[in-house]
Amino acid sequence: MEIKPDIILSNVPYGAVGANIAQNIIENVDFRDFILLLPANDYKRNKNKDLFNYQSDMVAINNGFEDAAVTTHMARIHKHKVNNLTADEFERSQYLDRSLDKYFLENSKRQAEFKVVYKPSLKYFETVDISKSIYIAKRDVVNKHLAYSKTCNAYRWNVTEDISKQEVLENNAKSEQALGNAGDFILVVFDKAIKKKNLAEFMYSDQGFKFIAKLFRSMNKDSYITPATYLPKVDYTKELTVASILKDYQYTEQEIKEIEEAC
Repeated sequence: MEIKPDIILSNVPYGAVGANIAQNIIENVDFRDFILLLPANDYKRNKNKDLFNYQSDMVAINNGFEDAAVTTHMARIHKHKVNNLTADEFERSQYLDRSLDKYFLENSKRQAEFKVVYKPSLKYFETVDISKSIYIAKRDVVNKHLAYSKTCNAYRWNVTEDISKQEVLENNAKSEQALGNAGDFILVVFDKAIKKKNLAEFMYSDQGFKFIAKLFRSMNKDSYITPATYLPKVDYTKELTVASILKDYQYTEQEIKEIEEAC
């Protein structure tokens, strides 16, 4: 006997597995409403990369998580495609802070002045100048699905400006043991030492940390994300401030003031 449920409420596993399960339900079950609890960025991880086209009415769930900026989204799924968005447009539509739309749209068009290397190996160090590299653990958070604290001070970037080859490799091994292949340990590599210095000093600063944390948090994503998505793509030979970055991204003085105050 074929089951025709009025409502399906599903908390599938996060990642591609859960996205594929949701796609299977869409294709094979005659439902009226399908409520799916899944992080927004997982909608692009299913087998045919098309799950995001079936969703609508996404709502962030914050209740019960007083210190977290957001947990995940609950979405109503339709039997037929309802979006006319590209994957990138869909992704940006789920960002939490609409004041940063201009930033992310412009950032997606720019070329980065740095390279991002995940889990650098010993062989990689034969070709890279470590003096021009910043070593970053993206989040010092046990549960990678929790966003940064609302206070922006509960967790800190683990940014190391001066680091040896051995230290990177040792921490790499620890990360694999503790988190599996989460890719939390990365190198941001520049072509000039001054660029490395300016990024490190910006991220060490209280204002810079809060701004980068705001960008990261606003994207509503877990730790599977490259820093090239949120780090500013500006002239790193110059000293970085929140105001100078946003001005480069065509923000007005009033918009800059409002974002700085909200950090």
